[in-house]
Amino acid sequence: MQGLDVRADYSRIVERQRIAVNDPMCKGFIFWPESSHVDQLCINYFTANVWDGRQDDVDAVLADMCKGRYGEQAERMRKIWKAVVPVSTNCFDTWRDNCGRASLRFCLNPKTMEGLTVKSVPLETLAAVPSILKALAEVEWEGEFVRRDAIDLARTAADRLILSLMGNPKVNARKIAALVDGFTALLALHTDYSVAESMVRLNAIERIRYPGFGRTLFGNAVNGYCASHHYEAFAHIYRPWWRNLAENGEGLDRAAMLAVYDSPLHEMRPALGRNSESYRAVMSKLAAAAEEVFK
Repeated sequence: MQGLDVRADYSRIVERQRIAVNDPMCKGFIFWPESSHVDQLCINYFTANVWDGRQDDVDAVLADMCKGRYGEQAERMRKIWKAVVPVSTNCFDTWRDNCGRASLRFCLNPKTMEGLTVKSVPLETLAAVPSILKALAEVEWEGEFVRRDAIDLARTAADRLILSLMGNPKVNARKIAALVDGFTALLALHTDYSVAESMVRLNAIERIRYPGFGRTLFGNAVNGYCASHHYEAFAHIYRPWWRNLAENGEGLDRAAMLAVYDSPLHEMRPALGRNSESYRAVMSKLAAAAEEVFK
């Protein structure tokens, strides 16, 4: 199970699941998360199948999840989930990739832009992304589950659109820059995506004694294996890099990029207010950037 965003491919899961349940050696599912923040629908699907393995109706699992999770907004959220799931699996034969990791490859080695380091899919397969983001902008951003999952759904949809454009990064630089700008604001809305705030929580549990731990933590979050959706990386590395590419035809100097690693982590944390007004503004901005892609 991938802990980055929504990306379980149920067509493949169900196909293999139907074979496995008839295997006498198969005793059930194995849960192997690498993150505390995982795909909620996939968790529910796992739970429904852990003892039996024959509950392969994803729509039924989704409906039950939404009823128990979102209260009066259950049907609205169910429709958004239903639209996001097919978009989410557009990972271009690179199932573990994401727009953060891809951005890092471009930023640290611009020569990768000359080769096909991100495989594109036809944009029409992502045509639902603007409407998904618009629908999310209309959600009442209240309650822990809605607040968490709305960000997940938006991250997933926007990530796939950005990744698709990265198949031709120089031509699409302005569109990517606009989407990355909106994506950065999206990440600021929730504490799960701030490395600086993670460090604050760690320190509250056990005082951090190593003075260079902030740099270590940030460096670990921004490397070729772990890089994903971190606010500090987007705000201070990816966003300025894509802006510069869009405006000047080239990314930032590598030395300038690496200097960010030495910046005090607490100075990079998000400052955006986490309220309904900010949420709606961010979602609307991201939806507008997504619409521009299809014009």
